[in-house]
Amino acid sequence: MKIARGYAEYSDKAIQRERTQSTKAEKTAAEKKVDVQLSKTAQTIKNSGCSEATRADRVAALKQSIKDGTYQVSAEAIATKMLASDVKKAD
Repeated sequence: MKIARGYAEYSDKAIQRERTQSTKAEKTAAEKKVDVQLSKTAQTIKNSGCSEATRADRVAALKQSIKDGTYQVSAEAIATKMLASDVKKAD
């Protein structure tokens, strides 16, 4: 019994088909572009100046004040926020 098509021929065609499909997918992904416009509120938040460097400086200052024992916790502010959070959950 003779097999007309060998496995090598089949695998070569399968590999070629996969390459063609992947290049088509890459082309369509590259062609898709999305134009996004931010609202005024989003632009304000983006430009608010809260950058990673600013945040890192604030975190470092807080860590140092905690380490020095000079960090003051406002019990009134914590209680106010807890009550406000509880009221929102009840609604």
